[in-house]
Amino acid sequence: MTALRRTLLTTLLLLPLSAPAERAYIIDRVEAGLHEDNSTASPIIELLPTGTEVEILARADDQRVQVRTADDQVGWLDARYLMEDEPTRAKLEATRAALEASRAELARLRQLEPQAADDTSATLADLRASHDRLETELGRKRAEVAELRKQLRQQQQSRRDPGAAAGHAPVWLTPRYLLAAAAVLLLIGMLVGGWLMDYRQRRRHGGFRI
Repeated sequence: MTALRRTLLTTLLLLPLSAPAERAYIIDRVEAGLHEDNSTASPIIELLPTGTEVEILARADDQRVQVRTADDQVGWLDARYLMEDEPTRAKLEATRAALEASRAELARLRQLEPQAADDTSATLADLRASHDRLETELGRKRAEVAELRKQLRQQQQSRRDPGAAAGHAPVWLTPRYLLAAAAVLLLIGMLVGGWLMDYRQRRRHGGFRI
């Protein structure tokens, strides 16, 4: 076998090893029990809250899945507790945390001594604009959570009254577009961080960039 053939064969054998790991998230409004073995009767290692990201290792059937957590705990879950996209509640909490950080930074800047007034005013204006965008995003997320709760109540009512549910198809909401919102929030954080670093350098050097 030539060296070229050996290289090609080695590359083909390694291709499956380089495939990305399958990821999933714990669904909204539950704590999923991570079992030691592929049995609901086995001990629970850990309770995984909503939004926990796990790596799928194996699927025993349509109901049981072996997963690994971020802290390397390996166990089995009921497949019903997993979803492909991060839950809306987890994204809402991330947006709320970013909003609180923006408010804290605004309050801190307002307490600074009046040096480099032009730079400070520009920074505050940018932060206020970022704050307003985060407020708008938080409002949208709250509306989405309210809609999900409404759908959950309708589904619960349908289970209690099958006759009333005959004319209604179940609604499943997977807000993939929120990934774009997360990217916008990341960009906002990077811009605000850059402005703050520039502002602090100017303060240390009498208003001049170094």
